Amino acid sequence: MSSKNNDGFAIIQENPCPSQNSLQKEIDALFAVVYDLLKTLPIDLKLSVEEILAPREQNTEKQPRPQNRFILYRKAYIAHAKEEDPDRTRSMSIDEISKEAAQNWETLPRQAKQFFTILAEIADKRHKQLYPDYIYRPQKKETNEEFGEYIDYSECS
Repeated sequence: MSSKNNDGFAIIQENPCPSQNSLQKEIDALFAVVYDLLKTLPIDLKLSVEEILAPREQNTEKQPRPQNRFILYRKAYIAHAKEEDPDRTRSMSIDEISKEAAQNWETLPRQAKQFFTILAEIADKRHKQLYPDYIYRPQKKETNEEFGEYIDYSECS
């Protein structure tokens, strides 16, 4: 899309909302790369690509954030850990599993990180398809000056 300014120069305006069709073409191209990487991926996945990309169920009316590469990796990591040692993972909190996944993330080969980075791009584009008007609005936490603690008012109704 373009128009001309007063000097006669063309002003090119990028469409802030890409069409669903162009997003789908980008997703399809990224999937081709993902499935190519899967052939030589140096880690053992216990979930399919679609299972990794599936957003978690939410009961709120609030639109979820798009999943980033670590969230996608952690989902795959948890599935692998549960299959390898179900007793150990059953006794662990999500915080403990996340810390363990973060330590493992640091040692992942570059190709595995690239795989999850591309999955995150797909998740982001799918998120744009589902929620085209989504804007990230973080909740501000206020500090209690007396105790130096954060008060999270987002939990209050």
